[in-house]
Amino acid sequence: MKWHMNVPKWAGLLIFFCTLPFPFVDASEKRPNILFILSDDHRWDAMSCMNHSFVKTPHMDRLVAEGAHFENAFCTTSLCSPSRGTFYTGTYPHKHGVMGNDVHRDFDPAITPPWYMLLKQSGYHTGFIGKWHMGKGDHPRPGVDYWLSFNGQGVYHDPPVNENGEKKKLKGYMTEILTDKAISFLRNRPNNKPFAAVLSHKAVHAPFTPEEKYKNTYDDDAVKEPPTFQDDFKGRSPWRMLRYSGTYDNPITSEKLNNPNFTAKPMNWNSWSPVKEKKFINYFRALLSVDDSIGRVLKELEDQKILDNTMIIYAGDNGFFHGEHRRTDKRFAQE
Repeated sequence: MKWHMNVPKWAGLLIFFCTLPFPFVDASEKRPNILFILSDDHRWDAMSCMNHSFVKTPHMDRLVAEGAHFENAFCTTSLCSPSRGTFYTGTYPHKHGVMGNDVHRDFDPAITPPWYMLLKQSGYHTGFIGKWHMGKGDHPRPGVDYWLSFNGQGVYHDPPVNENGEKKKLKGYMTEILTDKAISFLRNRPNNKPFAAVLSHKAVHAPFTPEEKYKNTYDDDAVKEPPTFQDDFKGRSPWRMLRYSGTYDNPITSEKLNNPNFTAKPMNWNSWSPVKEKKFINYFRALLSVDDSIGRVLKELEDQKILDNTMIIYAGDNGFFHGEHRRTDKRFAQE
């Protein structure tokens, strides 16, 4: 099933793919495997099935064609760490406690246990592969049988990682490495248990860095000026004219805005130049490797003849502005 609704530019996207009877599995059926694939800053419209003007994402398109596409999915806290805490615990930040990227705090599994921990307790083999970005350190977290992660945002090339408590540096491109590790997890899992795993990509987070084979895909000027770039913000509150809306520890409040001595960086993006400003096109080039990753994982599940018993959820943690209302980044309550 699919829902077709208008979605804000900053929203994430969510795709549910499962060849089991939907939405419930009969208790007599074999328990399904679960794979949650999370990408970073994936815009709601950045798939070819959304009639994008140039991007090609055949494997994401397949998930949409054969599954359920939640086109009206909103991210309530459009920032890496709080969004991840919500995805893993099913609770809002005021409950799981991960209030911002700079808080350096994990959720407490005793208070808000993640879904993969609950599945482990019920007999699942669990894995976490990729970006964690909550709390300090890349060490393994509770509830995971196989762990591979890295500190903070990580890097695109030759990343240092922590694999089951062992520090090492891997060679290659991050998206490919994480996909290799996910496939290794699938091949080395115990055959007498269902699995529940997270594949959490660094891509397509800035600095937008495509894989070498895709660095010249698409024209450099393929990203066009959005119709709302010329927004003059007339008749709206002063904070809308600011480049950023403050930080967790130093928020921009109405009291500050009404203080004549308050200063903040104003919006200074007056002319459209995506290559000069943010190299937006590399965002879409990096996204190609995420799509490849989905295709590789689907093929592995098919080769193992377990695709029909595997539930796949693909999501972006939040969206990303490409000049709409003269914005970049994602941390604005702007539809």
